[in-house]
Amino acid sequence: MAEVLFILSVLSNFAIFYYFKKKNYYILLLFPLLAFSGRWLYSLTHLENSIYLGYFEIILSILIIKKYKVEDENTSILYLFPLTSLLSFMNISGLDNYLIAIFYFVLLLSGVGYYGLFKENMKRIVSDNIIEKIVIIWTIFGIFYKLTSSIEMHVSFFIVRAGSSLWASNHQAMIILLFIPFIKRKWVLMLSIAFICLHFSRGVYMSLILYALLYFIFIGKDKAMKFAVYTIGPIMISIVILKIAYPQIYDFGKDIMYSRFISGGSSIVIPIYSGNSTLTISDILQGFQNDDRANIRDDAFEIISTTNYMGIGLGNFMFGLKTIGSGREYSNAHNLYITLLSEGGLLFLIVFLLFMVSILKKAFIYDRQVFISIIVFLFYGLFSGQIYESTSFRSCIDYFYIIFLLAYLKNTQRLAIKNVQ
Repeated sequence: MAEVLFILSVLSNFAIFYYFKKKNYYILLLFPLLAFSGRWLYSLTHLENSIYLGYFEIILSILIIKKYKVEDENTSILYLFPLTSLLSFMNISGLDNYLIAIFYFVLLLSGVGYYGLFKENMKRIVSDNIIEKIVIIWTIFGIFYKLTSSIEMHVSFFIVRAGSSLWASNHQAMIILLFIPFIKRKWVLMLSIAFICLHFSRGVYMSLILYALLYFIFIGKDKAMKFAVYTIGPIMISIVILKIAYPQIYDFGKDIMYSRFISGGSSIVIPIYSGNSTLTISDILQGFQNDDRANIRDDAFEIISTTNYMGIGLGNFMFGLKTIGSGREYSNAHNLYITLLSEGGLLFLIVFLLFMVSILKKAFIYDRQVFISIIVFLFYGLFSGQIYESTSFRSCIDYFYIIFLLAYLKNTQRLAIKNVQ
C-alpha cells in the first residue's frame, strides 16, 4: 500500500508541474499542496525516497507568496495567524520537532499567496465548476483508500474508516462538508454524502442535520427540503430496502451504528450486538463519556498548562503527550480548537477564531450558503479535524480550502459592488 500511495504522490506532483507549466494555476485547488509531500518530515530514515517532495512544497509555497501576495483587508490576518505560532517555538526541543513546526509555519504563511492566486483565477474556477470537482476527487480517492484498507485489514469495506493520513475520514468529511453548497449535480451530492456517512462519524451525522436546519433558517424551507431529499432521503430509503430485502446486512449495519455510539466510537471492527435495544439519548451521552476523547482532552490541557498557554509547536501534539508522560499516541486532540490551543498557543487560537468570524461576517452579507458551510465546518471541529494534517503525511489542505472561500467571498463582494455602481 505504501508503494501505491508513493506512486500516487509522485504522479500528483508531476500533474502540478505540468499544469504550472501551462499556467493553469487553479489546479492547485485540486491539490493546494502536494499530496503526501511532507512525509519526509515523519521519518528521516525515508529521506532518500521522498525528501524532494517536501522541499518542493516549501519552494512552491515561497514562490506563490512572492508571485501572488496581495494587499487588502483580508491579508493582514493571513499574515498574523501563522506569525502568532512563533511563540510556541520556545517550547520545542529536538531538530525533528523544529523541522515539523517550521514546515507548517511556511505552509500557513503561504496562505497569503494562495489567497492572491485564488482571487486572480476565481472567474475561471467558478465557470469550470472546479469546486465540485474537488468533492468528486476527494470522494473517489476516499473510496479507493477505503477499499484498499479493507483488503489490507481483512475487514468489510463498509466498516473500515480509511485509516490515517490525508485520506483520513476526518479530512474527507471536513472537505466534503465544507463544499456541499457548491455541489450542483445530484449524483455527486448523493455519492459524497453516502460516502462520508460510511465513516460512521457522529460528527458527520450531526453536521448533516445542522446543514438541513440552517438551510431552513437562512435559505428557506424549499432549499432545506431539497437538501434533505438528496441527502437524508436516499439514506433512509437504503435502510428500508436493506431491512426488507437483506435483513442480515441490515442487522450488521445496526450493530455497527450501535457500536459507534455506545462505545464512544473507539472501535467498530467487532460490532457490539444491539439486539432489540433502542438507542436512547442517555445511551449516546454515555457513549461520549466512554470516548477516549475525554482523556485526550485532559492530556491536551496538561500540555497547555505546562507550556504556559504558548503551545508545544505546530504538528507536535504527539511530542507534547510524551513530555507529560502520557501513554497515548495521538497526532491531535480530536478537537480543532484544543489542537490549535495546545500546539500554537492561546494567541494562535484567538487569531484563528477572529479569522473565522471575519469570514462569517462577509459570508452573511454576500453568500448565505458559504455562511452555512463555515458554521458547519466550525461545528464539526468540535468532534474532529484540524486545519492541517499531522500524521505520516503532512499537509495544510483544510486551511487552503478555507482561504479559497475567503477569496471566493472577496470576488462575490467585488461583483456586488460593481452591480450597485
